[in-house]
Amino acid sequence: MSPQTSQAAALTEQDFSVADSLAEILEGLDRTQKSLSPKFFYDARGSKLFDEICELPEYYLTKTELAIMRAHIDDIAALVGPQASLIEFGSGSSLKTRILLDGLDRLAAYVPVDISREHLMTAAESLAADYLDIEVWPVLADFMQPFELPNPSVMPLRNIVYFPGLDDRQLFTGKGTQPVDCNARGSGRRRRAPYRRRFTKGPSCYRASL
Repeated sequence: MSPQTSQAAALTEQDFSVADSLAEILEGLDRTQKSLSPKFFYDARGSKLFDEICELPEYYLTKTELAIMRAHIDDIAALVGPQASLIEFGSGSSLKTRILLDGLDRLAAYVPVDISREHLMTAAESLAADYLDIEVWPVLADFMQPFELPNPSVMPLRNIVYFPGLDDRQLFTGKGTQPVDCNARGSGRRRRAPYRRRFTKGPSCYRASL
């Protein structure tokens, strides 16, 4: 993909299994205390509804996060460094991401990862049109399951996993005592390693395996 192209790159899709999703739903509803993963709320309508919730005066989280990011974007950019790949879990409309795209140094690529196809592609196309010098590679995936990352034309010096507004209930396993994290390879510390990686969820962490 040429950096001057105003369209997002081809969509990378995770192998979804309807049977697995159905099994997950039934397992949650079979519990004494019923539960359902929030990911099942995020179809096109659910994603649009969440965006509307974020605009409500009572919903202060988004406004607070935006204010924090604007105040500290220089520090964030210094820590990230040049020519990184920004991988966003649960990207949604990518509102907060624009602060990073404006402030980071020569991004190699932006990789939004979301479970809502329509919402993901709308946001990706909008960003690709507004940031002609940044490659946008949308990935349709449940980030709590294994998925492949695309290959941008510029080799990233590091991979930065960005997860704003995270719900830590999504990142804890078992009884909530062991956090899910990205290991050194997933965060891009091995700068000369091939970019193509497969995010896999282990018992206590994400592993980005070559």
